[in-house]
Amino acid sequence: MKDLEKELRMLEPAAPPPGFEARMEKSLGEAGNVAVKHVPEVGKEIKTPSSDDSGKVVSFRFFRLALLAGAAAALVVAIYLMDPFAGAEVEISPVAPSLSEVDEDLSPLHGVPLSDLATFSEEGWNDPRTREVLVDATDEGIVDRPGQAPARRYRYRFLDETIWENPGTNTRIRSTVPREEVVLVGLDPY
Repeated sequence: MKDLEKELRMLEPAAPPPGFEARMEKSLGEAGNVAVKHVPEVGKEIKTPSSDDSGKVVSFRFFRLALLAGAAAALVVAIYLMDPFAGAEVEISPVAPSLSEVDEDLSPLHGVPLSDLATFSEEGWNDPRTREVLVDATDEGIVDRPGQAPARRYRYRFLDETIWENPGTNTRIRSTVPREEVVLVGLDPY
């Protein structure tokens, strides 16, 4: 196997016949002219950049890094020069409270004082009264249900009303909430 690999490594492609490059260049047109000029001639050694050439040219990566650092430094200087408060001393004074302590005691944030709670009646709230008011009833006709018998659909709209009363303080709270129900009544096929 190793002998075969050695033989394969020693093989080289055959040289093109004379005039092959000229015919190829002619068939490719202008692109062929450019391509043939950039193909190295057979037998000439291709020049690779040597280690001593690297010191003569500044690498593109270093150039980009230096350009970016310079732009960042210029931005910092521009911001510093444009700052209208640069060098100015800022004096912070404490803000005086706008409400007096008497006004704060009357604030509802502190809750209801005990003196006001004592005036309330001991009876409290009665049990809530509820009622349901039918606003609209609609027959939407027959609907098909997949895998089941057809049904007639009815849509009902209600207002649910709840009333709380406190007879001691003569206070009433009424809450009204809309509600909708859909009822399907199954139909028997003949």
